Amino acid sequence: MMIIADEAHMIKKPGAAQSRFARTLAKRCQWKLALTGTPIDEGFEQYWAVFDFIGKNEIFGTYGDFKDQYLIFEERQRRDKRTYPVIVGYRYTEEIMEKIHTYSYRITFNEARKSMGKQPVKVRRKKVKFDLKRNTRHIYDELRKDLETTIEDITIDVPLPMHLIQKLQQVCGGHLLHQERIPGEKKRKRIVLPVGTEKLDRLMGLLSGFGQEKVVICCRFTHEIESIAKEFDEFGWTYKIISGQHEWDGQFDVDFVLLQVKSGLGFDLSAANTYVLYSWDHSHITFEQSRMRIMHMENTDWVKYFFLMARDTIEDEYYEAIAKKKDFSTLVLDRYRKKKVRHRRGTARKGARRIRKTRALLA
Repeated sequence: MMIIADEAHMIKKPGAAQSRFARTLAKRCQWKLALTGTPIDEGFEQYWAVFDFIGKNEIFGTYGDFKDQYLIFEERQRRDKRTYPVIVGYRYTEEIMEKIHTYSYRITFNEARKSMGKQPVKVRRKKVKFDLKRNTRHIYDELRKDLETTIEDITIDVPLPMHLIQKLQQVCGGHLLHQERIPGEKKRKRIVLPVGTEKLDRLMGLLSGFGQEKVVICCRFTHEIESIAKEFDEFGWTYKIISGQHEWDGQFDVDFVLLQVKSGLGFDLSAANTYVLYSWDHSHITFEQSRMRIMHMENTDWVKYFFLMARDTIEDEYYEAIAKKKDFSTLVLDRYRKKKVRHRRGTARKGARRIRKTRALLA
């Protein structure tokens, strides 16, 4: 019996119910296959559950064994003085990568293109930066320093620092989302407070210079999609929306597609060659899967990615986080693989030279 886990990165968290169930099913099968285009977005610890699915306790042992042997922890302290462990490094990384590649086969998008006799896709990335106006900058700085700000006589506070990053990104996008309590009810009233139009104005200026190109615009928040759609209506531009509230009919017969970042992971948007990231989250997996929607194995020759970013804000950190996770993923999955291939080729060449020298001496 064989079991196949498609999109295997969905089982990367060892303690998640979905991951435990998949690994339990795998124990009852002789053959296991895990398929994914984006296996990790943070660190080596994300590999354990996927490889435990492939070979129960045979590759890296139990998760406890894996942590003891390969992970380096540091104790951090919460505000209430309780401590918690944080992964700060790794041991024996060469051994980890050796095991990963022993049980893996990897081929990249452009390698598949080359095998079909096609040229690699040309990719252009560009940061499109803009400045926040004085009022927007004041709200941003106040929220960052004091975890509180006031807009239209409504006080918005951030009780947990972990939520601050999301709020700051909303300010950069021109709106701040506030959940107002309703007396006697569990649900809260959703209020979208306007902050500024700097990013929206920069987007419209960017799109005006594209000509007849079909474009995908990716947003993290639905209220950003709504504000862009309203602007498109005024300009008379045609568009479709892909989000939790809007279904995709599969036809790219408009000028623009407005994509909520986590809603369009399974759609083909390769009619477009231009992808504008209005806002995005920290997940490298979500980013990679969403941006690949405009690539087609046979028909795509070039793509352009534009990142809209407010200067000197949290959006610089979001971009750097994605870039660092991409570098880590490339190091483990591609650079190490190519390094081993070069080593094998070098060893084979040395062996061939020794054989030729031996034959020459015998002759």
